[in-house]
Amino acid sequence: MRKYLIILLVLSLTLTSCVNVTKSKVPNNTQPETDLTQQISPVPAKDDNNKSDGNIENSYFGQYQMSDEGFSKYVKDNSIDKDYDVELTNLQESPEFSTQGWIELESKYIDAWDKELNNTYNNLLEKLNEKEQEKLREAEKGWLQYHTKESEFITESWDDLGLGSQGRVQAAMLVKSRIRERSLQLMEYYFMLGEEVAFLYKGIDK
Repeated sequence: MRKYLIILLVLSLTLTSCVNVTKSKVPNNTQPETDLTQQISPVPAKDDNNKSDGNIENSYFGQYQMSDEGFSKYVKDNSIDKDYDVELTNLQESPEFSTQGWIELESKYIDAWDKELNNTYNNLLEKLNEKEQEKLREAEKGWLQYHTKESEFITESWDDLGLGSQGRVQAAMLVKSRIRERSLQLMEYYFMLGEEVAFLYKGIDK
């Protein structure tokens, strides 16, 4: 039964992740040093200038969906995802490819998204009143608890299945996926408050 649960988990990640998947283990230093999070407000009512064109490739399927002119441009065009895709392709095509190298690559981009998460959280707090700040702190504590327990579950379950280094790659990818999703969610809240979203990450060549 456990084996089927893990298979379903892998299939779910394959359908929802923005990166290519294969299996893995959680690095020890990948948990964000924050205490933030929760839905702040409902989605603003759509007007004629903020409608989705129905194109799946141009939509952001996160907590909210917005048009190309809205928040989704930050999801589609951010340098973190672009550089990750380039580095992963180069790694996979390299004669020096190894699963350990892949784990290290995942850890690099876990750290990049973790920094965005912390920075966005702090920026968001500055725009909220005292009551809203407390709600956000409580919500982030809940998210961090979920993130930690989910990582522990996957690591222990996949170790029991003997997935080895491939399992460690997959688990690291799952960690990155959760932190990325949370970072973008908080960025979207910040954007909804009328603020301009700016990434700390400037790219490999900058």
